[in-house]
Formats: sequence, C-alpha cells, structure tokens
Amino acid sequence: MTTWEQSEAIFQGLDPKFKSWKQSQTEAYYKWQTLKRMLLFFPTGEGKTKVSLALMAYRGHKKVIVIAPPKTHASWKLDAAALGIEVRVESVEKFRMPGTKYPKDVPFIIDEFHKLGSHTGAGWKKFNRMMARLTVDVILASATPNYNDAERVFCLTAILEEKPVRDFLEWLVNTCEVKANPFSAIPDVVRFRQYDSALDFLVKQPYTAYVEDTASWTPEELVLEDFRDDVFEDYGYDSEIHKIMNSDMEKRHRRVNKQFINEVGLIRGAHMIDMWGLFAKHPEHKKWLIFCNHKTVAQALYKTAPDGLMWKIDGDTPTGTVTSVLMNFIGTERGFLIGTTALATGVDGIDKTCHAMLILDDIVGDDSLRRQLIGRILPRGGDDGIERLVVTATIK
Repeated sequence: MTTWEQSEAIFQGLDPKFKSWKQSQTEAYYKWQTLKRMLLFFPTGEGKTKVSLALMAYRGHKKVIVIAPPKTHASWKLDAAALGIEVRVESVEKFRMPGTKYPKDVPFIIDEFHKLGSHTGAGWKKFNRMMARLTVDVILASATPNYNDAERVFCLTAILEEKPVRDFLEWLVNTCEVKANPFSAIPDVVRFRQYDSALDFLVKQPYTAYVEDTASWTPEELVLEDFRDDVFEDYGYDSEIHKIMNSDMEKRHRRVNKQFINEVGLIRGAHMIDMWGLFAKHPEHKKWLIFCNHKTVAQALYKTAPDGLMWKIDGDTPTGTVTSVLMNFIGTERGFLIGTTALATGVDGIDKTCHAMLILDDIVGDDSLRRQLIGRILPRGGDDGIERLVVTATIK
C-alpha cells in the first residue's frame, strides 16, 4: 500500500507543477475509504489522473486497467509507474471490441466515462455487464461529463450504486416524472422527482467526489455572412456536387461545408476578412485557438491561412506528431492553432500562452464537449488573473 502522503511526496519529486494535494483531492481520498466505486467529478485542472491512481495505490493495487483517450496514455503510464502501478491503458474503441478481454480481479479507471456511450451503446453495455458480476474497485472520472439528461445519469447509477436498477425504463419511471412519447417506447422526461437537475442528482450521491466548475471567460460574438443556397434548402439538391441529400444528417453536414468553404476548397473570402478583423480588434491576443467541429472546415482554413502562422491538430494528425505541433504553437510569439474535437484531450499547456479562442464551426447539442474544448485556454488548477476571451461565430 502507498499512503496518501507518500503519493504526494512521489508526485512532488516527479512533476515540478505539482505542489501538494488540494483540499478537494484529499476530500476525495477520505470518501474513497468507505467506497469501492466512485465518480471523480472534477473540472479540468483538478488532477483526475494523479488522484485516481493515488486512490488505487492506497488500496494496494499493483495492476490497474485504465480506459482513456489515446493522447493521454503517456501521462497515465508516467504517473502510474511513479506509484509502482502496472497499467493496461486502452482506448474506448479498443475496450468495446468484442475480442478485448479483461481479468476478473483487476480494478478499473474509466476516464471521460461518458465516451462509453449511452445505455444502448456497445461500450457502456459491455462495461455494465462486467460490473454486474465483478466486485473490483472502480473509479469513473470526467472533467466535463455529458450529464445533462436522465439517460446519462442512469448509466452512472447502474455502475456505481450498491444495488442498482439496471433496466433503463424501470429506473426512469421510478426516478423521474415522465410523459408518453407517441413515437417512442421510452417516455420523455419532465423532471427528476427529488432533484433539481441531473447535476444536482449526481452531486448529492454518496459515491460522488465533486468539485464545482467555477471557470469564467469573456464571451463575444462574430457575425458571419449567410451564404444560403435556396435550392439546396428547399429541395435538398446541391448543384456544386450534383447530388440530392439522402438524409437530414447529410444535409446538415453539407450545409456547414457550403457555408464556410468555396468552390475551390478554401474558406470563403468574406469569412476570412471578418476573422482577420476580429484578430485586429483584439491586438492584446497574439495567439488564438480556432475550433472547427468539422474536419473539412479545419483543413480548408489551414489551406487558406498564411504560411507560418497556422498549425493544425485534427483526427488525422498522427499521435506522435501532436506534441511537436503543440510545442511549436506554444513556442511561437504569434500564431493560430486550428483544431477539431481532437483538442479535447491530451493537449495540455495551451493555456500558458494562449488566452483567446474562436469557435468558428460550433458543436450542436453537446455543451459538455464545448466546455471541455474551451478548457484548453482556461487556467489549470486555479485562477491566474488573466482574462480569457471566447468568440463564437454565428451565421446571420
């Protein structure tokens, strides 16, 4: 067993940025003494990796299975090795493969738990089946979990409660006020019966170690010209590629490309002028993080922008290249880092030199992921007194 105090001393010697355990982290340690399964509900900068591994070391575990985003695997292995823990670190994609098997007596840490999916998702269903028959220690960790609906809360209760209700419909009817949905066997949720919200539900559970997210930033809007195609909108026909859209999803994605990208594959000139006007308006910000939800928009912007000023990290960026791209951006005096959701994890350090973000191509329907991406420019571990600017582009 490695005591809490010993883990603190080990991390002090390993990481110059680590000073000591925070009160919130120590409170999680005290709570863990009476639990076998915990939700580590910490915002970015509260040290989820170190805390969860130290809690496992306190229990005397020498082997731990960690399911986490690939870009974070190196840091998991480094911290685990310092505590003398052998970790098997894998991605959610690897975990949910039918052929991926795990021993019955090794504890789990699931980072970014919501990435396992909904109650019908292959990842969550597999983990739920495992936890129904195993008694190993489990820590579920997330900085900005997608716990904005009852279904996500159910996914947690099924894993964390001592005697959980594992049938979603039964849990839903018992926990929430519902109303019939004529188009679905699952009723719509009106409200939780005993809690104000999903967040309120989770915070008040005995298995939750919670730290409130108090980060703040200055919001601003950038209005871009609407390049509406009436034929496309009315009939679903795209004359540029001579195709009728087959679904609403295909139409939504194609609409984004048409709004941002011209016929030669570059960002529309009007948008570039507006963006450069924004940057000139804020000369105090010499570095910007530019988020694009669609990889096509990110790549078009990268091709359009001046050479030497732009860097890009998207889903096609090799894992081994991410660090060098990030270091080049951090080390430059002026520049722009274009990124997709690949920026959500494994790219710490941007906040030290970049304090402004432009959300050019926004996420629809996932506020938690947007918050996680904004977290790239927010101070880690406490307020540093520097104002952060988050500009969201809108089409009008």
